[in-house]
Amino acid sequence: MQPDVSVATQTPESDLRIGFLGAGRMGHPMVINLARAGYGVTVYDPFAAPSAELERGGVTRVHDVRELASTDYSISMLPNGPLTYDALFGIDSLFETPLTKNHTHIAMGTLGSVWAGALSEQCASKGIGFADATVSGSVSMAESAQLSCMVGAEQDVFERIQPVLAAMSRTQFHVGRAGSGSTMKLAIAALLAAVNQGIVECLSLAESGGISRELAYDVLSASAGASTYSGYKREAFLDPDGTPVAASVAIFAKDIALVEEEANALGLELPVSRAASAVLRHALESGLGDRDLASIITLNSNSVY
Repeated sequence: MQPDVSVATQTPESDLRIGFLGAGRMGHPMVINLARAGYGVTVYDPFAAPSAELERGGVTRVHDVRELASTDYSISMLPNGPLTYDALFGIDSLFETPLTKNHTHIAMGTLGSVWAGALSEQCASKGIGFADATVSGSVSMAESAQLSCMVGAEQDVFERIQPVLAAMSRTQFHVGRAGSGSTMKLAIAALLAAVNQGIVECLSLAESGGISRELAYDVLSASAGASTYSGYKREAFLDPDGTPVAASVAIFAKDIALVEEEANALGLELPVSRAASAVLRHALESGLGDRDLASIITLNSNSVY
């Protein structure tokens, strides 16, 4: 199937109400962009600190997920499948509450296709529309609504939610049925983990040979190995201690663990992802979990493998 690729310009329905679960590092700017696009947004996140920016944007904050039941669409941007499933179908959860007619849920966290499939089945049993609409990009890309969105959903659901997704992302790819968005996100995560490690090794080798990291990065940027990723990660690699976190080691470690699970389920051998996973586990053990992925360069290269 050829994927639908959209760059939306539709004006949002002014009376459309959106409930958003999870206003963390990535979710917060996504909520801001929804509000800026003209949607009425209500946020539930028991862990996020109060945000003056959300208040100024007219976003309503609630302290019970069931209060989102009156919205037309709900969006989850939670860390994993179990947390998402519990918020939607657990005790005192969103979908144990009477919902608005034709309610649709959009799961935007990286869940893995198994959890996305389970959520899809449960939503279908309750007459709720569902899409797993995972995103690729950094916090800064979320802030500027330049994320890339990969959507697994029925065609009519994709068409219905696409303007909403466009308020938070630059492109929206319809890649197949529910679960396909998660699979595509993991495929991209596998590539980014490999590219990140490649840059680490490139710079480590150059520095060990007496070439400054900055000069090595200049050469890298002019070489065939340059990429969009190497372009926007330059400052993070050159100043890993002073650059804001865009994507943490802990998040990538979780994503690559899901890559390994997915590969095993499909009978695939992914040796580069396996090696990247070992590096990420070492980084976690070294206390880098909350640091940016580029901080892996601070590890002793001899102890990584």
